[in-house]
Amino acid sequence: MHVVTSTQSSPSNTSSSSGKRHQFISLFTRWELYLLLLMTLFLHFAYVQTFEFDDDQVSLLRMAYDAWHYALVPAVSNVASISIANPPGTIFLFMIPELFTPNPLAANIFVALCTTVAIFLTYFFVNRYYGRVAAIAATLLYATATRPLLYARFIWQPNLMPPFVILFMFALFEGVVRRRKGWL
Repeated sequence: MHVVTSTQSSPSNTSSSSGKRHQFISLFTRWELYLLLLMTLFLHFAYVQTFEFDDDQVSLLRMAYDAWHYALVPAVSNVASISIANPPGTIFLFMIPELFTPNPLAANIFVALCTTVAIFLTYFFVNRYYGRVAAIAATLLYATATRPLLYARFIWQPNLMPPFVILFMFALFEGVVRRRKGWL
């Protein structure tokens, strides 16, 4: 009797994981991905130093600074325009650029990076479920649309959501479209 332990793998398991790895790596050999990367980086970082900085942005970054440097971890974020307190997730995310510098430009670059990550997650998501041409079209539209470009240069709670929305869509499609258990 032969027992397969967790360190051993069957030949069929090895070939399927090798195929998935090859499929993932082949995504990075596509020329359009690098062209889209250059275009996205140029559009999102060309005038990153020109951004709106109002009382809300001061409040967000001050809470992140205090949380990082004085261990004043907030229970809520700033108050929204409809007089409710926002959750502190944004503060926790803005603690990352505050680690390096209290300059608001670092937080603005962080928002632009989050949007850039969301654009490439969009490419991978659409390519996986709808094909290469649809992925190029969706990524081009997302990377060049004026409103996402404007919001990519603005420190605000909803502007950090796009990468998480695309990751949620991955989980949703794995659970609903592919009917895999444990994804929802």
